[in-house]
Amino acid sequence: MWLLIGFEVEYTVKYFDRLMDILHKYPVDYIIQGQHHVPDEIEGFYAGSGTDDEERLKAYVDYTIEGMRTGVFSYLAHPDLINYTGDSRIFLKHMSRIAEASVELDLPLEVNMYGFYDERNYPRADFFKMASDMGAPVVIGCDAHIPWLVRQSENLAGFEEFLQQCNITPGDNTVRLKPCNKKL
Repeated sequence: MWLLIGFEVEYTVKYFDRLMDILHKYPVDYIIQGQHHVPDEIEGFYAGSGTDDEERLKAYVDYTIEGMRTGVFSYLAHPDLINYTGDSRIFLKHMSRIAEASVELDLPLEVNMYGFYDERNYPRADFFKMASDMGAPVVIGCDAHIPWLVRQSENLAGFEEFLQQCNITPGDNTVRLKPCNKKL
């Protein structure tokens, strides 16, 4: 049995090099990009707050893709965390760029079981159906904030149906994670 070590971290330009220096001290197998703030927690906005501001949506997408392009991350956690409450066509127009980057970089997008369990604004079926149709690699994650919520997807009521709605079939278009793409 193997125990792998991973961290979910923000991509924040201002602190990124320092963060990599810290993580380099540990035998890290996975670094997961979890973009919660743009550009950071102190000087920016929390993406999970509801907004109908297209400029905030665009900023979230731009900044998230910038982080994806570093080559450091194993996957993108809850890519649809941005709680955009405006027109879904505008949401999908901008978010399609995250799916395109995922395909280009072969960087999986996480379907977040905790967000599903907790009835958050993510995972969004419209986003994951689009991403799946574009051929984006997908990983299913549990976002283990609460240990007893670490579970298999088939044990979460309604989750398998959600995946079917999004054209996601575990084992077919989901991927097994690869260790970090770039040596720290």
